[in-house]
Amino acid sequence: MERDITRQIGILKILSEENRWFTILELEHKLGYSSKTIRKDISIINDSLSPNSTISSIKGQGIKLFLAPDQSITEIISKFFKRSLTFLTFQQLLEHDFNTIASLADKLYIPLSSMNKVLSKVEARLEKFGLSLTKRPLRIVGDEVQILLMFSDLYLEAFVGEEWPFTEYSKDEFDSYISYIEERLGITIFISDRRKLIFFMAIFLKRKKQGYNFNLNKKIIECNEASLYYIKAFETNEKIPYKKEILQTIEEKVLFIMALKISSYKINDQEKSKKEELMHYKEGKIRSYLAIAYFIQLLEQEVGIKLKDDDEFIYGMINYCRRFFYKLLLKSNLKRPKKYTTTYIKEKHNTTFCLVEKAFSLWGKTCGLNYIPEEEVAKITMRIIAKQVEDHLEHKRALLITDQGLSWKSYMKSVLMRQFGKKLKIEDEVYGADLEESIQHMDIDFIVTTVPLSIEKIPLICVSTILQERDLKEIEVLLH
Repeated sequence: MERDITRQIGILKILSEENRWFTILELEHKLGYSSKTIRKDISIINDSLSPNSTISSIKGQGIKLFLAPDQSITEIISKFFKRSLTFLTFQQLLEHDFNTIASLADKLYIPLSSMNKVLSKVEARLEKFGLSLTKRPLRIVGDEVQILLMFSDLYLEAFVGEEWPFTEYSKDEFDSYISYIEERLGITIFISDRRKLIFFMAIFLKRKKQGYNFNLNKKIIECNEASLYYIKAFETNEKIPYKKEILQTIEEKVLFIMALKISSYKINDQEKSKKEELMHYKEGKIRSYLAIAYFIQLLEQEVGIKLKDDDEFIYGMINYCRRFFYKLLLKSNLKRPKKYTTTYIKEKHNTTFCLVEKAFSLWGKTCGLNYIPEEEVAKITMRIIAKQVEDHLEHKRALLITDQGLSWKSYMKSVLMRQFGKKLKIEDEVYGADLEESIQHMDIDFIVTTVPLSIEKIPLICVSTILQERDLKEIEVLLH
């Protein structure tokens, strides 16, 4: 991104980390810019905030961010990201064909010299996904599945909440389609992952209409076509409840099923599923369960806590490992940027992280996995940490909603339990398309969320993905 937008986002991140006043000297030191530049940026940021949010500057106290309860830091940052020439360039490359760099520069109303600088940033992002940029004609080249994933990640970063950038398609139609698939499979996809699937489908259809095609390995197609999920979803004599099948070919349907399998979802009859999974696991007759049992054994040996008799932990690991394998299958060539949550867990819980990494590495070798991403090590570390926190009686009930997946949600729960103990009970993630209706039937006192929501009647606290002091203080207020 451009230097000024990167700097403004940096100011927002610093001010949102702690619920306190910062001196201008602190910001100068952290950002490496003059007070004049920082004050100018703060003025620009304030113009973009909602009426009830502001960055206040008071002589003798300093600078402090005040956020409205219904506005999250993620929502604000997305506004600045959308303004960047880097994003606007990607947007143009998705929407239009350009034969030359000059024609793209004309479209964006910027000089050719500036366009070349922006394209260097574009190429840096593409490289992380194993992709590249040709100049004549100006095209993103590489594996089409990786291009779809890249654009999906980009647009999900730029558009949050209910924003819908693909005006040529009906979001409701995609939503109805996924609801139909959910019904066929007996699952309910998490809100954030449902949104990811919808964006993925919209970008896929847009690229398909433009003439782009993808190819999957023949064995992958055959394996998934014979899977229970594929058969339930697509091999039916029932009349489909929509005008036409969005996914036309077997390959398209397989890609969708693979994307769904790496999503986070709830099995509607959870107790039945849990009993079946644990029964197969304890019988030890199916190879995949034996591999998971060996992984848990290695974790016990390295970390030094009992896990093999904890049905909840085992069931969680069964579901995690299933998604983990599909994730590597779909994203095996993807060079993903490291998540800041991964860095945080590695630094905050380094001893446990290293022990889990050793167990993961030993297990990976038996499964033919030469490389285990640190992000996956962090996820198991979070599960281990959460396991160490006992769940006691509580005074208040809070619904926790996050778009960072099951492992991070489990870790956030452990942080809240350590902080508030018996005072707080964290309820499970809410599922389904109609969020407000689902919440009305839940026995909760307030909502803690990392994503922007429009919920009335129930108190709502927007928090940072990595819980900050300001977040904990806001929650504490509602506990009294």
